Amino acid sequence: MQIILPKLGLTMTHGTITEWLKQPGAAVRAGEPLCTYETEKATLELEAPEDGLLAEILVPTGAPTPVGTAVCVLETAAESKTKNEKRKTQGATRDADDLQQPAAADHPPSVAGQLVHATPKARAMAATMGVDLRQVSGQGPG
Repeated sequence: MQIILPKLGLTMTHGTITEWLKQPGAAVRAGEPLCTYETEKATLELEAPEDGLLAEILVPTGAPTPVGTAVCVLETAAESKTKNEKRKTQGATRDADDLQQPAAADHPPSVAGQLVHATPKARAMAATMGVDLRQVSGQGPG
């Protein structure tokens, strides 16, 4: 969520961040000040609207900033959860893609004319690790 510099009066056109009270990566609570900023008439604190993590500072101290400009990014718990779910989904998709890749040979390896039985996952893992399945003794029936 982007935190914007608010317009506090009809004539306010810009403000200047005078100090960042939190640094990127810091946890913040709703209502906790993130920075102080100065207008033509006052010095104020910009507060976090929700609990979260200060992900990024977009405006450095001392730079005149127009009202309505995003000054920082706050990652809320809901956004963090969505990111983590996305990462898990991408990881699962990547794992499924890895398993569906064909083994090095189009046909299963054989030992002295006999077929070597292995699951697709075992074949993929053997191909990834460079293991010749003909050299591995099985443990299960068949």
